[in-house]
Amino acid sequence: MTHPELMLQAETIADQIQKERGDARLNFLGEFSRAIQALKCNGAKVPARLRQLEAELCEEMAEAQFDNVPV
Repeated sequence: MTHPELMLQAETIADQIQKERGDARLNFLGEFSRAIQALKCNGAKVPARLRQLEAELCEEMAEAQFDNVPV
């Protein structure tokens, strides 16, 4: 895929994530991370907005794992 195609793919997934709420956002983490990684591997600069969204999703995933830990 070309840089523009990879960027479009990542932006499309980001738009889908933004439309979701709660745990539904986490369903896109794997696919989104792969799209970000593909951009990096192809030498494209990943926009800060996409990097920030990936970081937010990773944080949400970590928090979700601790929601089920008994105290």
